[in-house]
Amino acid sequence: MIKAVLTLSFLISSVISFSQPGYTIEQKKQAFGAQGVLETYELLILQTVKADVSKGLIRQLQKGTRAKATESIEMISIDKVFYEGYWLDSLSIMAIPKQQENGTLVTFSFDKEVNSVGNSSHPELHVAIKK
Repeated sequence: MIKAVLTLSFLISSVISFSQPGYTIEQKKQAFGAQGVLETYELLILQTVKADVSKGLIRQLQKGTRAKATESIEMISIDKVFYEGYWLDSLSIMAIPKQQENGTLVTFSFDKEVNSVGNSSHPELHVAIKK
């Protein structure tokens, strides 16, 4: 009996330690830092640490562009970037990562010529952003 319990607990801990983190994405209109109410995208990356997500986010934002991302205490941003294969517009991207109990929640705002991008305002970009 003890052997079976130990084997079962080892199996469960192995599955948990080797499981891949998942994610969810949601688009909504909400307050975004000091910028006011904007169209935003919330990306919840399960089983992650904020510091690791921030580092990866900066690398990903700078990938394929010469623009540099800036990081402050609250926000990561990159101005007027174009990503070939995703959209044909120059956008500014702001992201606020926050540590949650089950992972890291990153709230993004995409701005095109000072207007926030979302499903209702720019449906063609909305599809590309979710991609």
